[in-house]
Amino acid sequence: MAIPSENISLSFEDLSITPRIPQIPTRNVCIKSRAVGNLYLNTPFISSPMDTVTNSCVAIEMARNGGLGILHNNYPQATLNDEIRKVIAFREFSSETATLNGENLAVGVLIPTNLKCLTSLEYYIELGINIFAVDSLHVAPQKVLRLIEDMRSKYPDLLIISGNVAHPDDASRMINCGANAIRVGYSAASVNKGQGMYGIGSSQVDAIMRCSIVAKRHNIPLIADGGVKTPADIAIAFALGANCVMSGRLFASSDEAPGQATYQNGKLVKTYLGMSRPGLIDSDMPPEAKHLTIEATGSISSILAKHSWHLMTSIARAGCVDIESFFSDAEISILSSKASLSQL
Repeated sequence: MAIPSENISLSFEDLSITPRIPQIPTRNVCIKSRAVGNLYLNTPFISSPMDTVTNSCVAIEMARNGGLGILHNNYPQATLNDEIRKVIAFREFSSETATLNGENLAVGVLIPTNLKCLTSLEYYIELGINIFAVDSLHVAPQKVLRLIEDMRSKYPDLLIISGNVAHPDDASRMINCGANAIRVGYSAASVNKGQGMYGIGSSQVDAIMRCSIVAKRHNIPLIADGGVKTPADIAIAFALGANCVMSGRLFASSDEAPGQATYQNGKLVKTYLGMSRPGLIDSDMPPEAKHLTIEATGSISSILAKHSWHLMTSIARAGCVDIESFFSDAEISILSSKASLSQL
């Protein structure tokens, strides 16, 4: 896959995957993919660590269906501990989930970019947490690289997911500091208005495409975080180099997500809130969060089944057999008239 030599910015709508004669039936396509370290997900989807997206119920259902849920940290400490224990209790009595090194279900939690959190890592590890997602957007983002280095120094075997980044140099720096997986996407989420406020942001297509070169070179999984609106967007994200897709909106609409569903104009809806809002960000950072009302779409199980089948169909129709060959062999064409290049 060639990288565009011209300074153009592409969106998912600008791209299309060239159809080929399928090699295997759709049902035989393998979408198992590495998420972080030696953790492989049979269903390569991760629910965002947001307070209207991932609680213990969602994390358990994600695991039961082959995905991964990262618990958010917008809880009182005692409540967060209880949420962690619920997921771990499920892990101890289940063998149907994604595993870490063939042993136990991975349990992940978001931690703020705060050097003081190092003192609580030992406690979290003792509780059973084995994946830590480092928040680099909302609290002291300038300290994220230092925190990753310190976490890696103190706990050499810790699994660390960090981001978000959009530039390949930042992806490289984060990996060199010790991240085991990187989240890619900046102001790409539907509940973030930062790009409109500051002019700072990135096309998610460009970010995935450029950062994947770095991630593949270091053999580090890339998690495409935000910006996907349709099953086609998800397929293109994988074809561009994502190992997994993280989403908030997709799972905030689920039955299991926090918050009661209500009827509005005859439709069942749920609330989806951005995390860049007052009380959750540093005092010197202006709020960037949006408050959305989204249509409820059913259970985690049904959502993952639907999107997994769409992804498998995309891979099969591209003439590929799994996530790895989808990235290496799928041909992606540029449809937009603003782009002079005919092919990626």
